[in-house]
Amino acid sequence: STTIFKVTNSSDTTLIGFGVNGSTVFNENSLTDADFRIEGDSKTHLVFVDSSLDRIGIGDSTPVALLDIGGATATYIDGTDDLIVKDDLEVDDTIWATTMNGGTGYFNTLYATIFAGSLSLDNGTAALPSHGFTHDNGTGMYMDNTNRLGFSTNRTERLLIDSTGNIGIGVTNPANFKLEIAGNIGPEANNTRSLGSSATKWANVYSTNFNGATAYITIYYS
Repeated sequence: STTIFKVTNSSDTTLIGFGVNGSTVFNENSLTDADFRIEGDSKTHLVFVDSSLDRIGIGDSTPVALLDIGGATATYIDGTDDLIVKDDLEVDDTIWATTMNGGTGYFNTLYATIFAGSLSLDNGTAALPSHGFTHDNGTGMYMDNTNRLGFSTNRTERLLIDSTGNIGIGVTNPANFKLEIAGNIGPEANNTRSLGSSATKWANVYSTNFNGATAYITIYYS
């Protein structure tokens, strides 16, 4: 559009141009030293544009990301096309993310208060769970299949909850019991724990055999 008013430097390079249609352009000639800032009542850099690094700071004079709110410390980002928030982040609707942290499918750190929405990620896998950890992306939670929730460590599924609420530990399809375990179970010390109680009994106990020379079994009759 036609410029009707402009602010230039000593070399007659346009710093701010006001167009005839109401448009305003700052640093139209892409100067690297033409930073721009807006002051507030108590903040000298309420909004700051760093032209040499192509970054915007809100409440920050040295932005470390494309958009830096509050002046946070860049630990995991490279500053290119990133958003960094120093203080709390409140989200009043839905957050959708295809992948996080370079495509590995997990959040580094999320401090978010979500009042009216939800947090949605990709399904993930046992090897790369969608809800994982910064320094161990092979441990976490993921959606094994529709209405199935899995938990993994060392990139291997350890626990699964199916659509009926049955739980499998080392079992991929816990269809027969509320809890199915592929492996031995026992107390942390000898003769210390009970299975049920005199007040709340199991209806039946089925076993092929009881191992050991002496079977330490206390039977409570109804």
